[in-house]
Amino acid sequence: MNKRLKIFLILSILIFAIAANMDSAKSRGLGVGPNVIEIDSALRNSTYEQPLFIFNQNDFDTNILLNSTGETQSWVTFHDYNNREKPINEIFLKNMTDKPVWVKIQIPPDAENKAYRGILKATAKPEETGNINGSHSSVDLSIPVILMLNVTGDEKVNVSVGFIEIEAYEINDPAKFHVQFKNTGNVRVEPEIEILITKDDMYIDRLTGQTEYIRAPSIVEGVIQHTHSMTWNTTGKISGEYNAYFNITNNGETIKEYNETFELLPPGTLNRDGVLKEIKYVGEPTLGKLLKIISIFKNTGDIDTNAEFFGEIYLNGELIGTINSHNIMVEKYKEVTFQTYYKIEEKGEYKIVGYVLYGNGLETDVVILDFTAGLETGQLSQIQILIIIIFLFSISIIASYLIKRKKKTSFGFEKGKTAKEKTKQKKTKKEKPIKTKSKEKKIKVKAEKTKSIDIGKMSAKEIEDYVKGL
Repeated sequence: MNKRLKIFLILSILIFAIAANMDSAKSRGLGVGPNVIEIDSALRNSTYEQPLFIFNQNDFDTNILLNSTGETQSWVTFHDYNNREKPINEIFLKNMTDKPVWVKIQIPPDAENKAYRGILKATAKPEETGNINGSHSSVDLSIPVILMLNVTGDEKVNVSVGFIEIEAYEINDPAKFHVQFKNTGNVRVEPEIEILITKDDMYIDRLTGQTEYIRAPSIVEGVIQHTHSMTWNTTGKISGEYNAYFNITNNGETIKEYNETFELLPPGTLNRDGVLKEIKYVGEPTLGKLLKIISIFKNTGDIDTNAEFFGEIYLNGELIGTINSHNIMVEKYKEVTFQTYYKIEEKGEYKIVGYVLYGNGLETDVVILDFTAGLETGQLSQIQILIIIIFLFSISIIASYLIKRKKKTSFGFEKGKTAKEKTKQKKTKKEKPIKTKSKEKKIKVKAEKTKSIDIGKMSAKEIEDYVKGL
């Protein structure tokens, strides 16, 4: 075989192999985190929940199968991050996205005190790929997560309070109480909160509440933080200074006792302000269909406020209807999105003039949204037609200018002169003075002839003929 042919074949095989590996790597962009879940002191008959993040770094969407193997296989279930009740064994992930799931581990009541090991698997569903011979094979990818449990009889309850915060506003606005908890034990906890409110040493009100379960942390996490909030209705109360006494317990055992004063202000004391940042629509304005209108409002005041969006709809300059949203509570310094809908019935130029009512009759500046609706496929708007006319007019001017620069050819225009012709023309120009000299010679000869003629001896007829001959 020719040496060059051999080299060509070897290079071709290498290039094909590299391309095949690149394609395979391209379809294997799957990841999970963490890679290890470890619970050092797990209790019998207890439930532990751990988050597991799954990453799809492929350029295509895929389904991920979830399962468990090993000694802990029957103890593990997977749950949607927003629904921890119903078990799942599969999730769908769009390309270049990630999604968390809950791993719930239920330790049986009769489990022995020892170390257990299991494997959690996130497996991309098989993808059909072609090979050189034209047949197909399945390509799958399974990412393991190691689960390590040490079941003991030791129960470690260790829950503490991180901070307590009171947000007191004006009368008739709810006061807010926030308590942050930290769980560093090996069991989940559900603390209880009691708040006694007094004014001038007189009992005013009592609030009680119980937090949701605060799960036990893994060794990697170390601590789980959770903030529980409660509100107090201040309607009918008087302004002034109040005291809140907190008694926080877990299973009847006191975790923290705390006193803090706060103040209720007279109505209208705090600054109320807000801004309607934007109005836009989602989708295309189509006849006979609902158009989703999005309005973004930000509460820039120093107090929570009720807010509601209103909009006036104009068609070709005439008011044809109104829209409005639900009234919602917007926390101070927070941003909310209002969603309203309008069904387009007619073609034309639309305008939405929107604003937000908030506080006690306050109103934001208006924001205007313009759009054209009802254009059929292939139909051009007035702006599009104007752009086309300007474009064609510009083309005609440019073409006219280019035509004028050309000289006439055999079709009515002359070709430009060649370099040879231009040289000849220059030579001709240089010869013109010579012709001028010859003319001067003739004139001189005529003048000499004129001098040699004796006009006095000529008759009138001869003089007339002579003059004509000059």
